Amino acid sequence: CMYTAGQGGDGLAGAAISGSGRLVAACLENGTTALWDVAERRAAYADPDAKLRSRRFGFLGGVAGLRDVGDDGWEEGSAWYQPQHLLLGHRGPVYSASISYDDRFVITSSEDGTVRLWSSETASHVLVLKGHNYPVWGVEWSPEGFYLATASYDGTARLWSMHHQYPLRVLVGHVGDVDCVKFHPNCNYIATGGADRTVRLWDIREAGKEVRRMGGGHTTGVSALGFSPDGRFLASGSDAGEVTFWDLGSARPVCKVPGTGDPDAPAPPPAAGPPAGAALQQLAQ
Repeated sequence: CMYTAGQGGDGLAGAAISGSGRLVAACLENGTTALWDVAERRAAYADPDAKLRSRRFGFLGGVAGLRDVGDDGWEEGSAWYQPQHLLLGHRGPVYSASISYDDRFVITSSEDGTVRLWSSETASHVLVLKGHNYPVWGVEWSPEGFYLATASYDGTARLWSMHHQYPLRVLVGHVGDVDCVKFHPNCNYIATGGADRTVRLWDIREAGKEVRRMGGGHTTGVSALGFSPDGRFLASGSDAGEVTFWDLGSARPVCKVPGTGDPDAPAPPPAAGPPAGAALQQLAQ
């Protein structure tokens, strides 16, 4: 375990780590996003004899901080590493953050219905994206970095450009709020999951046309999504802890892992047919 996030103070609502592993963002319920550049301290993990084995988030006097944890579970010293930047501007809890592929920008979404684009180097506002009418639960950069997508309580997902204040596409179809959003590896499609227990795939080249609708895989709302590297399979997770693996070619489930209802209980073995092995292998990569 490299990082441990702990609840405290104003509350931790979400977190994000950049693809490079250099930046860590913590989304706080007080409307702030704390941003750390951990590159300078990653060398501590490269030494196999080092006592330092993980890093713990916490709150000291209501301010987010970071400190090191050794092999024996005790904190190494009492110092908290304060974030390099505090991103201030949202007027409600920050629910989600995503960091661009080149680590230059951070996007955040909030209960206040806005999405904000920040410079990770200066912590300054670059753009405030407006269009959602209710809280925005999820936000993500596209793999190529130019576009971003959001998921909201208002029942829509939206496609944005980092150079425009208003959305390029509005994806409508879910019954109830849209809880999560994910770009396909080829950047031509967006997957969404909603409170209506469905997963949908949208073609953003054709005005956001819905091209797949996958239902029956969950008993509660869909709150997490992930694609296999080759884009053939999609994993969806629900509020009940269920995980379903989908073949996007047929829009059918190939593997299901039932939820336990207990976050500390071991996951039961997946119920799957022969195609599941390929799906699980792809997603594990």
